[in-house]
Amino acid sequence: MRYPHRGIATRRKVAQRRKRERTGIRKGGLPIVATDVGGNREALNDGRFGLIVPPRDPTALACALRTVVSERNEWRDKATEAAQYVKDKYSVQRLAESYIALYRQAALEPSHSVVEGSG
Repeated sequence: MRYPHRGIATRRKVAQRRKRERTGIRKGGLPIVATDVGGNREALNDGRFGLIVPPRDPTALACALRTVVSERNEWRDKATEAAQYVKDKYSVQRLAESYIALYRQAALEPSHSVVEGSG
């Protein structure tokens, strides 16, 4: 759910969502509160970019939302940092450079051939 008028993004059952969507949430520039399922902890860099709460714990969720609201400026800064992180890490240029490096590494590695009579 997005609450832009409140300046908070919350997600439930994000484990069922694609990584690209989780990345898009960070790119949105809103503070994030997410449950600790699927890749949420990884997507939020272990809490660096948002608060992580246990699944099925409405008390923890409410506490996390109160924290984000009461520390709005700090969490707004973290949201901005998260958006910049996504922009830097997942830019077309950065992804292209990563693929080129991967292909170069694969081209330099000796091919693994099956030795006759083994196995």
